[in-house]
Amino acid sequence: MGSALLHRPGPRARRAVVAAAVAALLALGLLAAPAAGQAAPADPCPAAVPVSQVRAGLTGTGYTVSSGATPDPFTAQVIGVLNDGIAPGLDMIIVETDSPAIRAAGGIWFGMSGSPVYTGDGRLLGAVAYGLSGAPSRIGGITPAEEMRKLLSLPSAAQRNPRARVQLSTALKDRVLKTGAASTAQVQAGMRQLPLPLGISGLAGPHYDKIAQAMARSKRVTAMPFRASAAPAAAASPAEITPGGNFAAALSYGDVTFAGVGTTTAVCDGRALAFGHPFTFGGKVALSAHTADALYVQPDNLFGPFKVANLGGIAGTLDQDRLAAIRARLGAGPVPIPVSSTVSGAGTGLTRTGTTQVNMDIDLPSIAAIHLLSNLDRTFQKIGEGTSAVRWTVTGRTGGRTFTLTRPNRFASQFDISFVSIFEMLDFLSVLQAQPFQEVHFSKVTITASADELYRRYRIEKVFQKTGANRFVEVSSRRPVRARAGASVLVRVRLAPYKQRGAPLNLDVAFRIPKGRAGSGGTLEVVGGASAFSEDIFCLFDPDACGGESGVKSFTQVLQALSRQPRNNQLIATMTIGPAPGKPGSRPAVTRKARTATQIVTGQRSIPVVVTR
Repeated sequence: MGSALLHRPGPRARRAVVAAAVAALLALGLLAAPAAGQAAPADPCPAAVPVSQVRAGLTGTGYTVSSGATPDPFTAQVIGVLNDGIAPGLDMIIVETDSPAIRAAGGIWFGMSGSPVYTGDGRLLGAVAYGLSGAPSRIGGITPAEEMRKLLSLPSAAQRNPRARVQLSTALKDRVLKTGAASTAQVQAGMRQLPLPLGISGLAGPHYDKIAQAMARSKRVTAMPFRASAAPAAAASPAEITPGGNFAAALSYGDVTFAGVGTTTAVCDGRALAFGHPFTFGGKVALSAHTADALYVQPDNLFGPFKVANLGGIAGTLDQDRLAAIRARLGAGPVPIPVSSTVSGAGTGLTRTGTTQVNMDIDLPSIAAIHLLSNLDRTFQKIGEGTSAVRWTVTGRTGGRTFTLTRPNRFASQFDISFVSIFEMLDFLSVLQAQPFQEVHFSKVTITASADELYRRYRIEKVFQKTGANRFVEVSSRRPVRARAGASVLVRVRLAPYKQRGAPLNLDVAFRIPKGRAGSGGTLEVVGGASAFSEDIFCLFDPDACGGESGVKSFTQVLQALSRQPRNNQLIATMTIGPAPGKPGSRPAVTRKARTATQIVTGQRSIPVVVTR
């Protein structure tokens, strides 16, 4: 979401997925599949095989889950070591894998990330984490165990960015082609990080497609989105996190779940290592670690097979998200940020109260918006025209103090009212998060919303000036407002309903003309809130991005500026009277007033003002 996950469509796009990997084989014949039920090594935290000891032809046994929660074995034979394959100083071990499940899927699948591979003496070679960039194959890339184990003590080396694509050396290309496990095109394309199956819950139909596509474009995670069940908030037993077993890391859970599903590599003194590559590459994080139950592996010859799983309860806190692995402290999860809502749909008569738990501040804007979309889908149950009323409140902490911002507004759309209703909250929360003045920690977001299937709006039709008791004359760009200095003037704005859906509405606005302005001129600007020009609200504190200067110099002023933003159902009337004639240094007098209607207001008028004695 700006935000880390969700981006607003438009000229200034606001703010999820793909990466790199490799593999190959040396043997001339096919590897024999291991016998089902072969037990994994008893030690969940075995010693690592140094990469310096890895040679072509070395064989090992790996473990992963294709269905349920019990790991099954697969074989792995080393083709070679790609120096600096993952990052400078971090090699990649290229292997050919085999098992009945791998053959059935067409190759290694998304969700195998983290699958441990052991040598015959019980040491840990590493975790399967990469695959060929083209169609699926049995060729995989292993992240060395000795690099993953460094995460247990967090080495002080600087963070290195993983490569999006890894090209094989000429020798490795030849070896891979000789195995028959990959085509020339696949070998030429090189390796990529195995995308994680990313379970998304709470969205239906085209709205799921839109969010999934946004995640696929995002740089936050490398993932293959799939429809998932909501992850429960209940605790799970840390004992369910075992090497070769399922491992899930979640940005959020509850109504809207965003969770990557992979495999546990090792468990050392209450800490789990998994994936063999980053999740969000967020470094020090606080995400919830979950158990999972695999349903099946979906074959896909185009993009690659992937695991489909149900998310389980919370088994710990993911606290490190680094280059070679992720690390979770098993036990309690992080303290989440609750997003709660009560949403109703007038056409269906349905009302729902729901909650999504968001683990980190960075994801709060996007996931809060998606939570609202999810609950509108559940109650409104329509993609199309309509109107909505949304009121939300965010509370948080900054600079040792608590802050609160409440924002009511109305929306209307002839295309997709549910989708249109979420973006203002996304933008405002993103501004609070991105402002440079104070560190912000969100505490909670509460939302009340309702949607109606009938599209309604008002349009500014005419503007009148009151000239006597019950007497009004129309004013326009050709017929100015005439007012006396030091006196008051009342203007009436007539609002016409769309397709006569309701009665016309008159809104009166009174202005006081300053004394001493006789002979000067001015302008009356009347604008509907839904038509009001508003520069990108990020310009409030980032003038360099907008080519101007910002008057906002503190977090308090950011809150005030957001509170003053016009609402869609307001009429904004601004009277500007020029400087007093003959008085050097006199400045224009500007008075701005707002009136509120029951629906959004569109249109605008600019009318000259003549000031007389």
